[in-house]
Amino acid sequence: MDEAQASEIEDHLLYVAFALEEAIAAVSHLPTADQKMLTAPLHRLLNSLHSDVFRLVYEQHPLSEDWPGDLLTIVCDLRWKEVTLPESISEQDLDAVILSKLKPHALKVAKVITDVGKVFEERGHSIDYDVISARIRWLDDVDRIKSFGDVRKWRHSEIALKA
Repeated sequence: MDEAQASEIEDHLLYVAFALEEAIAAVSHLPTADQKMLTAPLHRLLNSLHSDVFRLVYEQHPLSEDWPGDLLTIVCDLRWKEVTLPESISEQDLDAVILSKLKPHALKVAKVITDVGKVFEERGHSIDYDVISARIRWLDDVDRIKSFGDVRKWRHSEIALKA
């Protein structure tokens, strides 16, 4: 394949990867039984796309400086029910700070987590980024915020205030 063909294939593969990411995000809102049934096959498809197909194209034609293999990186898989907050921080405090950092337009999850962490640091409190991430995921699960992509992947997903 020549570079033009590789570029066209890359465009289609990126579209498929995005569609799979969106499907995975949509499945995360289903009842637990349905999540268990659908999540693993979707992740297998996405993993195969990245580890097999993208790799083959990129080995012949490194088209992009941004190797899409890192899209699979889940930064935090912690669930809110697994979290114990520091005594100095309540759920209401955490929610208020998270929501105060959101805008009507989408922001990267990584930026929001960092900004929320800084607020608590300025208040003299220590809170792990994974805890903030788990709360953002919970807020998304209960439909209090809008999300775009899998919020566990901080650099590759975005969140916004609900309209």
